[in-house]
Amino acid sequence: MTLRDIDIDKAIDKTHLRSTRKIIQHIKKTYPDVTDEQVQRVIKSRSKDNYTHDVSRYYYPVYSNHLHGYQMDLLEQSNSNTEYPKYYLILININTRYAYAYPVQNKRQESIKRVLEQFISEHKIKSIVCDNEAAFSSKVVLDLLTAHNISLRIINDKRHTALSVIDRFIRTLRDMNIPTVKTQHQSDHPKYRDFSIKRMNKLLHIYNNTIHNATGHTPAEMNNDDELQKQYIAKKLYELERKRTQVDFELEPGTYVRYIVTKEPHLKKRYKISPEAYRISHREGNSYVIIAQDGTVKTISRWRLIPLGNTLPDKIKFANTLGNNNGAVEEILNYNPQTRKYLVRFTMPNGQEYNDEIPETYLRGATPQIQSELEKQYFSTHA
Repeated sequence: MTLRDIDIDKAIDKTHLRSTRKIIQHIKKTYPDVTDEQVQRVIKSRSKDNYTHDVSRYYYPVYSNHLHGYQMDLLEQSNSNTEYPKYYLILININTRYAYAYPVQNKRQESIKRVLEQFISEHKIKSIVCDNEAAFSSKVVLDLLTAHNISLRIINDKRHTALSVIDRFIRTLRDMNIPTVKTQHQSDHPKYRDFSIKRMNKLLHIYNNTIHNATGHTPAEMNNDDELQKQYIAKKLYELERKRTQVDFELEPGTYVRYIVTKEPHLKKRYKISPEAYRISHREGNSYVIIAQDGTVKTISRWRLIPLGNTLPDKIKFANTLGNNNGAVEEILNYNPQTRKYLVRFTMPNGQEYNDEIPETYLRGATPQIQSELEKQYFSTHA
């Protein structure tokens, strides 16, 4: 490789661009005498790992580090058949992949609570991970779970991989519900769009008694043998430790990053990457909080972050804002135990302040049962 090729290779590293056309345009601004063919040759000579952002390298293994951990979601039906349930509340054991489906006619908190009461009475359950469906984090549901020492974790990021087990299960259910080639109806026929209770129970039985690729056992076998679960947890812990040995798997506060914004539809592994850079503020669980110049922040999974280093690369701008103008809670002023709401002081990125009343869960993010640091500080001085 000539000296000029080495310069081009280093310049490509700094761009973090994926489009050959855009890379050529960027490089030629620095090296006007370089030809398109030279840049293309360097790009082709680079290894795939150097050129692409392999997101799978940064996925955290999805498992529960304890027995009886579940994921929960609502499966919504099209309601083309009024005799079918409008929803199913789905629960799946994260480690064993054993799944349950409870028909519900609405997604109000009282309906969700009734199903969970039944589930808790019939099964051991220690934790639940779910999305930010309003009923899941409602007061009545939180009180029920807390009374039974069950922890709840809310995932707000739609691009997060933490709910991949239940997402994959629901896709599998839909795949199982389509007709075979022997049937006269197409897969979009109303008959196959929704699940009757009888059909759902049949598919659950098939799924729970079929060997799962992730575990090498059927969910039923795993569910009935705690030793198999413990072996699976040990395997995932070892996998996580191996991932942590990667040089850039975990990032330090102060690191400049760009992030994957969206995945372009119909194109394999084509992502749009933020043109500007942000700085890592701190870590939040397995995710990172990035910050712009005006103090606005955003929580993002590790696999979406592309590290740039501790100094801002040439020709990449430090972003002015993340476009979030909701403000940040600066101080708790008062607490109403009847409504479980706080009167708080907000600060805005532009320096303005205002007071507003918010529910407890606003401050607690992914763990609505656990007091935030601001709450702990408030109650340390307010009996």
